[in-house]
Amino acid sequence: MRLQTLDGSLGHDEAYTLQAFASQPYERIVTSYPAPNNHILHSLLVRCSIQLLGTETWTARFPALIAGILAVPLIFVLGRNLFLSPYAGLVAAWLLAIMPAHIAYSQVARGYSLSILLSILSLLFAKRAVDEGKSWLWAAFGLCGFLGAWTLPSNAFLVVSLGVWAALVANPTIRRKAVATALAAQAVIVLVYLPIRAELERAGGRWGIDVWEDPLALPWVFVDTAKIWIGGAEGIIPTVAAFSGVLLAVCRRRDVALYFGLAWIVPLLAAVVIGVAGQPRSYLYLLPTFVLAATYGITQVPTARLRILALAFLLAGYGWSTATKVNKPASDPYGELAQYIETELVAANVVVSPFIMDVRIWAYAREAIGRNLIAILRGATVDRLFVVSNDEDERFELGNSLLKSHVGPIAVPFKVESFVEVHRSGELVLNQIRSSGIRVFSLEETEWRQATTDEVQSVRLTAGTPAISGAASLRLENLARTPFQLYSTTRFDIPTEGVVIIAFARTLKDSYLSVYSVNDDRELDHPHMLKTAAWPTPVRGNDGRPWLLEAYLLPVQPQNTYGLYLLGGDTEELSFADITCIYFPYVD
Repeated sequence: MRLQTLDGSLGHDEAYTLQAFASQPYERIVTSYPAPNNHILHSLLVRCSIQLLGTETWTARFPALIAGILAVPLIFVLGRNLFLSPYAGLVAAWLLAIMPAHIAYSQVARGYSLSILLSILSLLFAKRAVDEGKSWLWAAFGLCGFLGAWTLPSNAFLVVSLGVWAALVANPTIRRKAVATALAAQAVIVLVYLPIRAELERAGGRWGIDVWEDPLALPWVFVDTAKIWIGGAEGIIPTVAAFSGVLLAVCRRRDVALYFGLAWIVPLLAAVVIGVAGQPRSYLYLLPTFVLAATYGITQVPTARLRILALAFLLAGYGWSTATKVNKPASDPYGELAQYIETELVAANVVVSPFIMDVRIWAYAREAIGRNLIAILRGATVDRLFVVSNDEDERFELGNSLLKSHVGPIAVPFKVESFVEVHRSGELVLNQIRSSGIRVFSLEETEWRQATTDEVQSVRLTAGTPAISGAASLRLENLARTPFQLYSTTRFDIPTEGVVIIAFARTLKDSYLSVYSVNDDRELDHPHMLKTAAWPTPVRGNDGRPWLLEAYLLPVQPQNTYGLYLLGGDTEELSFADITCIYFPYVD
């Protein structure tokens, strides 16, 4: 069941994980946290998988798949140890094996199935350590707790929960080991995240849920978390069994009830104290509590005949939901589209994909996109502009493509009648504009002015070595070592409504080149632009230096005059090269 859609299309988050993290050097993965997508341990495993097995869809998903498969026999061992019954272990294993949510997260290149696996192992080793008191079991508990938190930071709450739980249920001689192990694991967690603490806080502030501003959002975070594994109507019986299991545990197994309570209360209290809660998926490590609670509810049914009947009802909903998906072929429209781009678009063409879709297109077709960018910057004629659209999502329809701007996503419609469909892969459509490209800007003829109130210019411009073409690059020396903006004094007009593609090479990631416009009221504006490729294409230039190739799209209007502006950070030196503007007019 977990192999069914292993070759299906990469989702947005999967593609982002693969490109932004798993494709980076190992040291970069562990020292960077620009977004919660970096499930560090999982990213390391994906990096290892694609290096050993090749960059394929299934190799990116391989670590999540193995974690999902291993969780099934391990929750059997956990259920058997926790409830002292092989029957309980078998019920837990069956329930997890056919749970649609766990199957789904075992098939995506994200760290959630690994987080669940490590939470199962953490509880298993904690339970055995409490019972047996062996040092290696405490060490295994601490290691699994740390690795879980290194996958998802929220797993650190489980270490606290299990540390408190073990200290409360263990005898006095073992209690000190429980506290020491939990504290040691937390110390290691703090140490590995300390170098990226600022990035972690920024990511939490941007993508987390502010519960101080909206306290009512906090309970809904955990409700939405439970909804993920409950699913729809098929999860009603397992949910009833889980509630029954919790109530029965309160009456008959206080140690189990204490674990259920601490596992949920600790992250809730942490969110209240910190003021920020994670997105519901960040608490998926709590999924084993649901499975174990439902298992206990079933095993406490008084007679064997009733237990069998209750178990049949428990598994029926999830079983039916899962069985209906078995042997369905996995469609991969992104792979098919990328194959078309790779084999058919062999000239210097520009392919534009909407924001959110762009990462997935880039993950599949990055080589073709990079090859076309190089050809454009070398001066090849750009006759064709293609735009990817999605007929099944109104955000990505051609007339309402969700584009990416400097400040966030906005809707910028294309003139649909100016395009013709040239290829279709499932719901994805490749549309070609009916006009040919016209170059409208030359770097060699451009002078630049600095946007500053000071009379002294703090940026010195000189001719540098060529990058992709034979033309000299624009070398900028930032004398003041402060952020700056430069505007081109050369501007261009366009005769009719259309789009402009701007392509260029740059040396630094903290620099940027874009377009400004001056309208009839002579007001300066930085128009919104669409990045045509999700990531810069790294290449070695003619000078032997590494360069990053970029391409952006801008809808243009005839009443405006356009020019280019450069943004630079506090770096001492940076370069731009082969700046190219290509205009495609709309035609009826």
